[in-house]
Amino acid sequence: MSIREPTGTRWPTWAGIGQGMVATLPLALSFVPFGIAFGIAAAEKGIDPLTATLWSALVCGGASQFAALELWVTPLPVLLITLTVLMVNSRHLLYGAVLYRHLVQMHPGPRYGLLGVMTDSCFAYGVGLDREAEKADRDDIGLMMGGGFLIYAGWPVATFIGATLGSLIGSGKAFGLDVVMVAYFSASLAGMWRGRSDVVPWIAAFLGTLAGLWLLPVGWHIMAGALSGGAAALIADAD
Repeated sequence: MSIREPTGTRWPTWAGIGQGMVATLPLALSFVPFGIAFGIAAAEKGIDPLTATLWSALVCGGASQFAALELWVTPLPVLLITLTVLMVNSRHLLYGAVLYRHLVQMHPGPRYGLLGVMTDSCFAYGVGLDREAEKADRDDIGLMMGGGFLIYAGWPVATFIGATLGSLIGSGKAFGLDVVMVAYFSASLAGMWRGRSDVVPWIAAFLGTLAGLWLLPVGWHIMAGALSGGAAALIADAD
């Protein structure tokens, strides 16, 4: 079976992009503290401001960047970091499936531009905006694209500010910044909670992570927790 490349010709409108940017502005501003905290944490790992900023510009994935930073030790576990980032970002496969009906209509240029700036919040917020557009009989992917560009532009800037500050203030623990990653993932989990059906996979992920901390080399507990939770979810869905 072959998968054909979408060959659409539609372009997002400038009006839609502008509307998406305005609507997503409060959300984009809320990411600034996390970007600054990531920059400070990167500086603590010995990463210079330019490299940290380039990392955020090329990846623009807060969850995967924080996860990779937790594994940033000497010697650098490249394989572990790669697998962890792929695991954390695998949810984007679902994003692509959900957006396919829009992407198939788009010209390749804006299509890949949208995918390049896609984030969790942009996806969730953009889908809501797009539904509103459908009610008005105006299917404009520019709504989601504008929000994605705004968040993408702000994340590297915030990272640069944080990395520069981190190189000046040293450790961010005195300011409580060591708990930012915990807060980030806790907030993400709260938004993912679907109800009682999540109890078993979440417990399995927790136990798998603990076992990984005790039994596996440094950093592999993240992979152990992800695989344990994913396996439990598959078994639960099969039942």
